[in-house]
Amino acid sequence: MNRLKWRSLKKFLGRSTCYALVGYLRHIKVSERRARAAYADDLASITNNDFVQMMLLDGCFVVETILLLKEGVGKFEAVQNPIASTSWILPVVARDMLIVEARREEKGGI
Repeated sequence: MNRLKWRSLKKFLGRSTCYALVGYLRHIKVSERRARAAYADDLASITNNDFVQMMLLDGCFVVETILLLKEGVGKFEAVQNPIASTSWILPVVARDMLIVEARREEKGGI
């Protein structure tokens, strides 16, 4: 899964016209305290840099997965992305994302 998230980051940055990697890291760093507060788990053991990296990788993964759902899966993408190559998994990932969002909103969001 981690390789897939790094691949999502690379793909996201390749399509980005707003910022380079450093710009995204800065924006996440500014919101780090609020983002940590949105988690139910205690994240004290995760360093600031690791947390920011996790947020960036997870965020890019979410964006790229949503785009995959919207745009459909091409033949090349299905070979490169194990999530895309399994027909039943995209709806499951989408459902899980909605569950996470609902929990975040219950907690007051960020």
